[in-house]
Amino acid sequence: SYEWDARARVEVADYNTRRFAIAGGGPIVDDTLAFRVAIDYRETDGFIENPTLKRDDVDSDESINVRAKLLWEPGDRFRALFTYIYSEGIAGTAFGTGAVEGPDFAAREVNYNNVTRLDIDTNNFAASFNYELTDALNVELVTTYTDAGEVSGPRFPFDPETTNILDVGWDDEEVTTADLRLRYESERLRMVGGLYYFDADRQRFRDLQALLTAGPLSTTVSILENSGSETGNRAAYLDGEFALSDSIALLFGARYDREDVDVDAQGSTIFDPEIPPIAVSSVGNVLVADTTFDAFLPKLGLRWTFADNQNLGFVVQRGYRPGGAANNQAGEQYEYGPEYLWNYELSYRSVWLANRLLFSANLYYMDWEEQQAFIQGDGLSSITTNAGESRLYGLEADLRWVVSDTWSFFAAAGFNDTEFTDFSAVDPLLTGNEFPNSPRYQVSTGTIASFDSGFFLSADVSYTDGSFSDTANSPSAALPDVDNRNDAYTVVNTKIGYQADWWTANLFARNLFDEDYTLRMNRADIRSLGEGFATLGDPRVVGVEFFVDF
Repeated sequence: SYEWDARARVEVADYNTRRFAIAGGGPIVDDTLAFRVAIDYRETDGFIENPTLKRDDVDSDESINVRAKLLWEPGDRFRALFTYIYSEGIAGTAFGTGAVEGPDFAAREVNYNNVTRLDIDTNNFAASFNYELTDALNVELVTTYTDAGEVSGPRFPFDPETTNILDVGWDDEEVTTADLRLRYESERLRMVGGLYYFDADRQRFRDLQALLTAGPLSTTVSILENSGSETGNRAAYLDGEFALSDSIALLFGARYDREDVDVDAQGSTIFDPEIPPIAVSSVGNVLVADTTFDAFLPKLGLRWTFADNQNLGFVVQRGYRPGGAANNQAGEQYEYGPEYLWNYELSYRSVWLANRLLFSANLYYMDWEEQQAFIQGDGLSSITTNAGESRLYGLEADLRWVVSDTWSFFAAAGFNDTEFTDFSAVDPLLTGNEFPNSPRYQVSTGTIASFDSGFFLSADVSYTDGSFSDTANSPSAALPDVDNRNDAYTVVNTKIGYQADWWTANLFARNLFDEDYTLRMNRADIRSLGEGFATLGDPRVVGVEFFVDF
């Protein structure tokens, strides 16, 4: 903005968590040139322990983000905004960020005598230009360039004679996008049309060596991967609405999308000794794929404003995702095709009590063809494939109520029913299953109270129904001896604080009752030889925050 301002934030919490942030900016040339800079630093020891190494910082995380913006408005009709973002972080554990080892996932442990450290850095440049050609017509160009890199290696010093896992490698990706839009707005017609460009180039190298033991079973696995991919996307689109009358509007749109994917990957997976049928070597795999996908995606609907404060809408829209190809850790090559869906959605929007009460609801049905489904298998042999037919339907509702000047309330609920109606091309036993990681019910509610004295408090509670982590919906006929179901869970968050003219302080508790819950799991993952892996939600974290405004 063209007014000077600055803000600082300090957070100290459990698990040796600290966060420091500062942001500020103002005019360089009044009403013409302005800037803003923000710096955000965070570090934590994380939630996972390693009894073997006697460490409680296995998933420690340290990150810094720097953002700079420059606004240029040389005239009434032209506006340009330039943004640069730099981020750097350290994350990762033995087999993925946040992964814990079974069979007791709630213990939050991994027992490998070396774990992986991921050093991640990203440079992102963005520029947007907007020019008003007339009062009704303007043109906008948004372009970005991202250069992201990731290097993996040992997290702690290790002894090569005793180390049972070593994961080293790197991953570099460059992405360029451009979006040219033309906007038009008149009394009866509003629309935007544009051309979209996307280009991504990714190079990856990985060398993983691990000693896997469980009881009498023991094997050494060596995984080597060297791959590159190029993805190009071109699209043209139009979206808008036309007022048929004072109360009825026609909603319309379309997009033509074309994507070119070029993959060149080489790799090998060697087990010594081999343990058929779960650990069989695969050497010298080469994957070369050059494919093109395209789709036409129409949209049509109506919105009926039947009262000053209420409207109903109905939209039919086609969706699409292109296919791809890859190697998994077992050295298997696989390709998967594009997926398509038709989405039918009925919406209701309303505003009551002089804009103090808002209520909205959406009823939807999605009909899927060739849905891309992830088959996680034994961890090494996970693939993405296409289900023949599937569907989902559900209802979402949201309520926000400003009860008084000091008290507000919100509530939200969702019901979602999913089913693979035809998976016979891959495994008939999967037909009739639910989508993985798709809870049927989700409910949340909360309140915020602020008092004239400056004190405030807030609390919210959310309930998430149980869900399956795998497409097989185990335990099931497909995987009768594996239980990968996530239990339902409830999380409560609270905050109490004081706000003065130029500073604010609060005490917070996230997951107040320390609920243990899994977000996803794989008890059949052979990389643990029967122990399994899971990703857990965060435990209880208590801390304090302090804000200063200038």
